[in-house]
Amino acid sequence: MIRGGRVGSLGGVESAIGVFLIGVVLASTVLVRRRLRRSLVPPIAGYLLIGVLVAAIAEPLGALTDDARAGFELLADVGIVVLLFRVGVESDPSGLRAQLGRALPIWAGNVALSAVLAYAATRYVLDLALVPSLFAAVACSATSVGVAIGVWRERGAARSDDGLLLLDVAELDDLSSVALVAMLIALVPALLGDGESAPALLRALGTFAVSALVFGAACVVFSKTVEPVLARTLRRRGSRADAVLLIAAGALLVASGAAALQFSLAVGAFFAGLAYSRDPEAVRLDAALDLIDRLFVPFFFVGVGLHVRVDALASAPAVGLVLLVAAVLGKLLGGGLPALSQTSPRGAWLIAGSLVPRAEIAMIVMEEGRRLGPAVVPPELYAGMAVVVLGTCVLAPLAVGPFLRRPPRRPKPGGAAPERG
Repeated sequence: MIRGGRVGSLGGVESAIGVFLIGVVLASTVLVRRRLRRSLVPPIAGYLLIGVLVAAIAEPLGALTDDARAGFELLADVGIVVLLFRVGVESDPSGLRAQLGRALPIWAGNVALSAVLAYAATRYVLDLALVPSLFAAVACSATSVGVAIGVWRERGAARSDDGLLLLDVAELDDLSSVALVAMLIALVPALLGDGESAPALLRALGTFAVSALVFGAACVVFSKTVEPVLARTLRRRGSRADAVLLIAAGALLVASGAAALQFSLAVGAFFAGLAYSRDPEAVRLDAALDLIDRLFVPFFFVGVGLHVRVDALASAPAVGLVLLVAAVLGKLLGGGLPALSQTSPRGAWLIAGSLVPRAEIAMIVMEEGRRLGPAVVPPELYAGMAVVVLGTCVLAPLAVGPFLRRPPRRPKPGGAAPERG
């Protein structure tokens, strides 16, 4: 309420502080993105640090008010939807099927070993409970497509034979991680509330399977019937900007529907993106979607930094180091050894090293767990995984980049996989 030109209530003051902080953060993300644009360090690392710094500075001053936190939470939720929708849209199921025979062994090896090592490190080295260890395992099984392929694009090698194989494996990693976190969220009540009993787990799995079938069938029907008609109508009668805004609105609606079915916003957004992947030109190259991406996605990573509690920072480096070792070894060994049967030793090293970065999917897994409570993802594990994201996103591109100055072998005429990227 405003009286005489002044803010006349505590709520008004809190709202003003929240808007101010959001403005500062938005400007900071732009500066970080511009600063890191030509470096091998992805902006994601900068966004995480912005969130940590804002929490460390604003919290003691009382500036991180309830209104400010609510604003950041809402922007982070929209950021999750936009991020996973974009990942789904830029997936290429048809191209993936064509190369599945080559990608499958590398995917199976890197996902399985990463998950096993992360589970063992969390359960037996860090001495955490079963459920947090399972969340750590799923988070470490993921790969960041953006970070993984970004360095290859910088070196002009993304469309080489090895680059396309890497993209296929990274897409499979994303698909499996989204499926695993959806299933894990469905199992959490049984794992926590019913003493991990077999009947409770079976009931939870049955409910999850039915919900997944219903939701998946709805997405397939939408993709094959509604989306083509909607795309043609929007192209003929609306501006490109309006079309993208309506598509983004549809993604939000699908994501909220998935959340109502006991999945999550992230899972719903990913499958909404897959539904549009049949017609990627409707979204992929549009500047309007890119603007939405730049506006909202950084707030998810900033929100992760904001949720890294000060009292967990002391243990974060130790926890993060244990998880970092497991995360790196899981991809290097689990991905590199199977890759030797599909490419040269140099190509296998490049693919395995490029699978090491963890970013969006890993932290979405942690964020979903954090929202279920500290019994699912305790603060020290959440902060430790943020350390893993920072470490892998900075170190992996620096390690792989120099070896990509000479592009890996190109596809042979007549035997190349379709170009994607």
